[in-house]
Amino acid sequence: EQITIGDDFTLGANSRLWPFSTFGDGVTIGANVLVRDTADINSGVTLEDDVLLYPEITIGENTIIRAGVSLGVDNCQIRGCGNVSIGGCLDIDADQAAFAIIEGACATVDGALVVPQGSTFDPITASLVGRPEPDSVAYNAAAFGADSVTVDQEPSGIGPQDEVLILNLHGSAARHSAVGAYEFARVESVNGNTLTFKEDLTATFGNGGNADLTDQIIVVQRVPTYATATINGTFSASPFNPATGSGGVVAFRVEGALTFGAQGSVNVTAAGFPGGGWGQGNNAPGRSGYSIIGLGSLSGSSGAQNPPAGISTGGAGGHGASLAGCGAGGGGYAARGGRGSVGTSGINSNVAYGGYSVGTADLLGGLFFGGGGGGGGDNDNNNTSGAGGYGGGVVFIQAGSIIDLDVIADGEPGHAGDNGQGGCGYAMGGSGAGGTVYVIADSMTVREISAEGGPRILNGSDCNNDGQFRPYGGEGSDGRVRLDGVINGGLSSSPVPYRP
Repeated sequence: EQITIGDDFTLGANSRLWPFSTFGDGVTIGANVLVRDTADINSGVTLEDDVLLYPEITIGENTIIRAGVSLGVDNCQIRGCGNVSIGGCLDIDADQAAFAIIEGACATVDGALVVPQGSTFDPITASLVGRPEPDSVAYNAAAFGADSVTVDQEPSGIGPQDEVLILNLHGSAARHSAVGAYEFARVESVNGNTLTFKEDLTATFGNGGNADLTDQIIVVQRVPTYATATINGTFSASPFNPATGSGGVVAFRVEGALTFGAQGSVNVTAAGFPGGGWGQGNNAPGRSGYSIIGLGSLSGSSGAQNPPAGISTGGAGGHGASLAGCGAGGGGYAARGGRGSVGTSGINSNVAYGGYSVGTADLLGGLFFGGGGGGGGDNDNNNTSGAGGYGGGVVFIQAGSIIDLDVIADGEPGHAGDNGQGGCGYAMGGSGAGGTVYVIADSMTVREISAEGGPRILNGSDCNNDGQFRPYGGEGSDGRVRLDGVINGGLSSSPVPYRP
């Protein structure tokens, strides 16, 4: 018969309940209990060992299902799966399509995502699946434990069963060995500002370990898992903001199909490291682009310029000079960025070299933003030489299947001097490097993938008509692309992807 059990009731061992039973909030169901068809188990219920649940059971949020619970799951559903804890030895008796089982735990499922045509969706600042917090809310790491991270503020929007991406974005000239290190981790619990994970962390994010995080900017960003996703507009990320230590990263999973409409794309062009500022002051040098060592330094006052510390992925800023400032170097990533110069004729030795390369083709050596282009040097206090272009951002996607994949992570072209007109002697900024694209799917069709660096930026005006004083900015390096899974049909990708 139909039975209703009120709140905070304890049901003893070896009990039997028949169809249409309803359990109130906070009920504890003891061991060896049989719960028959169409029971409704509300929020906050604890199911102890050896409870048997038959088909058409609805389980509310914040329910704890202990080890040894058996589910006959035809037509079962879990409301608010992200807050349901499933213990070890879970026995799924039938179709498990209604459940998200990842490494023995119930994963957070954020529902079906639809990005409307003509719109731009930034999951770092918004949600399209009804969450009160952004889908990819992000914080900065302040300290690590063996299986935990403490972030810089209360991690509102991240809870038990959520997955996070931990990524070291940049360090300093003296401390940069862990930049690019990344790891995905699933949250077990949240206590104050500390996230404790289900397993110990394996990556090194700090200086010689995880105890010393001096100069490190490490983002802890929630990774949404959508049931399905249809992208008809632009799925993007706000550009990396050095002041907040976040932005520029898109990372999400899709349990089922990820479909791109005709106008749909994931686009993180110019969302990576910022470009360097142009020389401000009479014949002042430009600043090198932002990079794996952080904010770029001002270049020298004359002669050839190299990126800082011999490791910076940001292009060197151009030196300032009367008649013509020097164009800046392009950002680096998969290769070194192109050099900028005072003139196109090749007779002038004053150059600004591009940023250095970093990482590995398989992306096991890290995920990186494209290096920012350097800023052009000033010409006789004109105050309008060109700033460097931003590098491309980082994209990680995993889905069951992908239709018409379209991802763009290009570097931004360097900016022209003379308010964009490129007048006589006005130095051009270097272009940013392409970013990172990492996609995993059982099967996929690809429309377009691009992680190209910005182009060489020429000045349209030549002071001497022989190219000697026609300052140009260097091109940015291409970024890196990795594709895991079966690709059906053709493949349009620049650069050519790494395929394991």
